[in-house]
Parts: sequence; structure tokens; C-alpha cells
Amino acid sequence: MKHLAAGLLLFCWLPLWGQVTNLHFTNLSIDAGLSDKMVFAVAQDSTGLMWFGTAEGLNRYDGYNFETFRYNPGDSTSVSASFINCIHLTRTGELWIGTEKGLDLYDPVTESFVKYHADNDSLRLLNNLRIRCIHDDPQGVMWVGTLEGLIRLDLRKRYINYFVLVPDAFDRMANEIRSICADRHGMLWLGTFDGLYRFNPTDNSFVRYETRSRKLPNDTYNNLVNALYIPENCCTSEVPAAWSSSTSGIPSSRSAPSARKTADLRTTT
Repeated sequence: MKHLAAGLLLFCWLPLWGQVTNLHFTNLSIDAGLSDKMVFAVAQDSTGLMWFGTAEGLNRYDGYNFETFRYNPGDSTSVSASFINCIHLTRTGELWIGTEKGLDLYDPVTESFVKYHADNDSLRLLNNLRIRCIHDDPQGVMWVGTLEGLIRLDLRKRYINYFVLVPDAFDRMANEIRSICADRHGMLWLGTFDGLYRFNPTDNSFVRYETRSRKLPNDTYNNLVNALYIPENCCTSEVPAAWSSSTSGIPSSRSAPSARKTADLRTTT
């Protein structure tokens, strides 16, 4: 897994990125109060505080000091696990945390964490699955990528839908969703362990884009896509230039998609 192995490198840049010639870095590691050198997620909240998800706790940084939030088995308001996979700031300013043991909502008033429950989630998927990534849309729906599929969480109705892209018997790696990004057409782009997928929320259909082709018969490779970025107003076509970070470089979505399929809607009760 990709991570910042040497702690945090904070840098500042000029407004016009293409003209930058000098970058200035400041290293923040364990000596400065960071709980662990393995950093998997970074976010800045509406008050300007920086949040860092590590393998040993959630770190809050005010520019001077770190405060670490860890899982405490004796405290139901602590974060659900100390291993933090992702941090997401919603359009309304809420801070959501994805851990190895579920999805948490941070309460800034009490500085505690709420384990989110959906009314139809009797299997407690939101509290048991490994949460890899989070995306919220303008309709108030949270899309949650997990180790075993995609969850649609309606925050207003407290209702979830659970989708599996590929049946377990075929290729479970496709269901490990590492990143989610939406384009101007409302399509969701999913970076998985098995390549890039475009998911249509209106009919639950999807197509797959090959991010790397096998060059030799014994070529060891994977199609892991760790991160996605779609520039705003970059194009008018149905398929935007979805840039992705993978183990084989930085490919785009400008490749032929697979045949259209429908995701498997699984029961949550």
C-alpha cells in the first residue's frame, strides 16, 4: 500500500502551479508529535485544522501541536479503530472517518466520534467493513468504498444499498474500492484493485476501463488504482479525462471500456 513512509511533508506553492520552480517542505514526523510514520489520509476542515489518518490513530494538527485520537475499547465514543484509511470533509462541513472497523462521524463539540447506523443495516456493514474511501454528492448521498464493495448511504433516510461489482467467485479484487470521484454527468468513477470503473447511479450499471495491459506472458502486474482526479469543466464528452494514480503510472480513462454490466445489489438484512 502506498503511504508516506517518512511522516508528513508539508509544502506551499504559488497560485500558478505550472510556474512553480521552488517547493519548500517541512517534515513533521514522530519527533513532532505525529502518532505514526505511515500516513494514509490528509484533510483540512472548515476551521483550518489539518487531519492526518495513520496506522496508529487519527491526528489533528493546529500548526503547532498534534492531538491523537485512538480506539479505546472502554469508550464507545472513541474512533472505531486506530488504523485510519480515509478522511472526508463533506459539502456541509462534516468530518467523516473511514477505519478498518467502519465509518465514524466526528462531533467537534464533544470531540468524540459517532458510529453511524442505517435503519436497514442489520448486518452492520457500516460498522464492520474496512472503509477505503468516501464521497458525498449534492443529493445528500454518501458513497462509501469498502474492501468488499460499494455502499450507497442516504443520510436523510438513514438507508443503505450495498453493491458488488463482480461476484465473489470470479474476482473479488474488483470489489476493493480505493477511490471515488464524480464527473459533471453524475457518473461515479471507482478506482479499484482491478482497474478503473464507471458506475451509473441511476441504473446501477458499470463499465470497466483497462489501466494497464499485460505485455509479456509472465508479466506480473495488477490494475490497482489508488486515487482519481477529474478536472472541473475539462471536457464536454460523456467520458471525461479521469486521471488515476496506479502502481503502473498515471493512466487516463481514454481507453476502450468493457461491455456494460449491472452491479449486484446485495441484501443488508
